[in-house]
Amino acid sequence: MDAQQSESAWRALAVWVRWFVATYQLTTSVVPDCWWRHPEIVAELYALQRAELASYAADDSGFGPLALHERLPHAVERLRTHCRAAGCVGLQAHKEPPRRILSTDDPALLEWQAEPHQLGADF
Repeated sequence: MDAQQSESAWRALAVWVRWFVATYQLTTSVVPDCWWRHPEIVAELYALQRAELASYAADDSGFGPLALHERLPHAVERLRTHCRAAGCVGLQAHKEPPRRILSTDDPALLEWQAEPHQLGADF
């Protein structure tokens, strides 16, 4: 995405999250006020936004909205888990999550990447 597309997408997500929180009366233990500062929460909310949009597509036979609502409790529980891990809710303030950056040049990883990881012919 270019900068303009990115800004438009983030703005649309923020509007949708506001609607989502209000419509489903979600607490800060599900979507904290600083949701946009947590990539894992953003990813979950973006997936929900896209699923909600797709569920009302013109070519949907009518089961899309129902399927979305059947899956919604699982998504809400994942959001709640992300919020607990973030630690912002109890503080009533944003807590910057520590960044964990995995190495991509570890010799053991490079060796593992070179292997096929296929089941043997004798399987």
